[in-house]
Amino acid sequence: MSLAELTAWCDARFGIHAPLADLRPRTYDIPWVVMDNRDAESDFGWQAEISMESLLTQIACHAERNPDWLERSGL
Repeated sequence: MSLAELTAWCDARFGIHAPLADLRPRTYDIPWVVMDNRDAESDFGWQAEISMESLLTQIACHAERNPDWLERSGL
């Protein structure tokens, strides 16, 4: 899933929200990450058991039940 696809999903779920830049240094941020499970699938026959839609819905439900979860974690 691309960032554009994720943004569209979030916009559809929560309404359009334009995030503001936070230029403070963050020790554990990485500039770019690509995660691709195709090698694990072809080498080992592994497949995700949870669909992307289900995973995003679970995260969204958690966020709705715990609106300050990111602030508590320091993120």
